[in-house]
Amino acid sequence: MNCFLHGAVGHHKDWANFINSIPDKNGFAPNLYKYVNYDLKRSARIINSLNPDAQTLIGYSMGGRIALHCLLEDNSNWKRAVIISSHTGLVSEKEQQIRIKKDNDWASNAINKWDTFISKWEEQSIFKNSHLIERNYSLYHQRANIALSFQNWSLGHQKFLEPYLDKIRIPILWIVGELDLKFLEIAGRACKILPNCDLIKFKSTGHRVPWDNPALTTKAINSFIK
Repeated sequence: MNCFLHGAVGHHKDWANFINSIPDKNGFAPNLYKYVNYDLKRSARIINSLNPDAQTLIGYSMGGRIALHCLLEDNSNWKRAVIISSHTGLVSEKEQQIRIKKDNDWASNAINKWDTFISKWEEQSIFKNSHLIERNYSLYHQRANIALSFQNWSLGHQKFLEPYLDKIRIPILWIVGELDLKFLEIAGRACKILPNCDLIKFKSTGHRVPWDNPALTTKAINSFIK
């Protein structure tokens, strides 16, 4: 069974097409906003306990950060994991404090200026080489939880994970877009530390790898799981 973790300002239904394309049709994508009142560590432990039959953990961006925390917890029973376009954390306290302030601003806008919030989110340079994620469902009613995710799961609250990655012994597939330069660099560093990591770089692909290149993403995950 496969567990899919969505990204920031995302939705568990974003994974629907992928769940149906992976051989194990019993895959599931939890609504991460159910856990936004907890910090990353507590949230990771909860996710680890959701389904004892789940063997493959798949996380995109924020979901990938949470997935790394899941793998580092002592209640992790995952057999393998796929990390997509994810950050391993900020090194300095100064960087962390700057990010916390920035994410608090995002949270405030999500609550008070939703339309402006969404526009500014999509205008970020990180998405300049990516497509919009097409949705027939609204994120508007999740705005309070989205705000909390910026506050409680801010990259600024995440400890720098690279010194701990060598403790993750299970097979890892790390996927990144070649046009996503910052995350390409992070992926390269992480896979040098992880004892059992395969790095796949998708050509002509930005940050939103699964939605920019769904066919290749599905193929890569299927090959990894088999």
